Amino acid sequence: PIVITALNSGMRRGEILRLSWAAVDFDKRIVRVEETKSGEPRKVDMNAVLFELLRRQRVLNPAGEYVFMNPDTGKPYVEVGKAFRAACRRAGIKGLRFHDLRHTFASRLIEAGADIITVRDLLGHSSVKLTERYTHSNGEQKRRAVDLLVDKNPEILPQICPKKSEAENAPAAKYAYSMN
Repeated sequence: PIVITALNSGMRRGEILRLSWAAVDFDKRIVRVEETKSGEPRKVDMNAVLFELLRRQRVLNPAGEYVFMNPDTGKPYVEVGKAFRAACRRAGIKGLRFHDLRHTFASRLIEAGADIITVRDLLGHSSVKLTERYTHSNGEQKRRAVDLLVDKNPEILPQICPKKSEAENAPAAKYAYSMN
């Protein structure tokens, strides 16, 4: 559940481990992150996966103060490194750090079409420059990005690229650009 939370929230490991039920608002579908690296609190919206995961965690832990509580101590987990490395080993994944899940969250948002400002806000970054380090675009994303112009304004394509029959019957000046 901790890894799934990271992949669906972009929260840092410490933010997840310190997450209390008081910070989870199921009605508004947000998680309030009070103690952040920047010192500025932020809100993280819950997608359906995170909402359902947290709802199930609440059922498993109805009286606990923390979302991810160590059942032996009744306190939040302080470290998950050993368990994370073991899970990666079992899955055959090498070289993955917990913080890479935050990068994956950001990259997946960008791949899905989220704008960089929204991703910046969800990660709690103070500048887009920092967020850019977290995102990795590829050729397909760039192609989809420029296609957004046509998707947003589909009526412009026939004006710029008329069908052959229309182009043959239309005056050439209509499609010529003036250099003046």
